[in-house]
Amino acid sequence: FAVLISGFRPRDSRYSSICTRKIKTVRTLHVVGKSDDVVDSSRSYEVADNFQDPLIVEHDKGHLVPSDKHVRDALKAFMAVT
Repeated sequence: FAVLISGFRPRDSRYSSICTRKIKTVRTLHVVGKSDDVVDSSRSYEVADNFQDPLIVEHDKGHLVPSDKHVRDALKAFMAVT
């Protein structure tokens, strides 16, 4: 499993063939900050597209590890399945 917080694909073209493959064997939780000014949320959604059935949780804050209850609950539920 993987938990990506403000995750993104690298922009370096040397890695584009690796970073655009569909990964079916890894369960993922993607935490996306709507106000992230370091990693635009569109980049986090883009990397989530690489995974089959990604779980995406949004929060209203910026580039940080959120402690919002709904994010904690989603993380707990995600980890309980793993």
